[in-house]
Amino acid sequence: MSANSSRGGNWPRIRKLCFLTYGTVCHICNEQIDMSLSATNPRSPLAPSVDHLVPKANGGTDTLSNLRPAHVRCNSMRVNQLNTPPTDTSRNWYPNRIPATDDSEDW
Repeated sequence: MSANSSRGGNWPRIRKLCFLTYGTVCHICNEQIDMSLSATNPRSPLAPSVDHLVPKANGGTDTLSNLRPAHVRCNSMRVNQLNTPPTDTSRNWYPNRIPATDDSEDW
């Protein structure tokens, strides 16, 4: 098995780095992740997991820039979907929107 595999020897370090980098809020539902569940009840729907923004089945990698914290439940519901709108703010859903200026109307 390669070191790049999510089952390889580097995965625990990469997983920890993902939570240290991006925090413990699920990037899908925006709710806090109970990190204690990883040790006490790792199969709980609210346990921490790491989601691949571009799923590995679609060519995604285990690089930190492709990983985000998620609940097991949220990650499972997302499955292999690409381009799921981020839940942090609706502004991110429309990247091509031209922002309003002082002399234009907000829409």
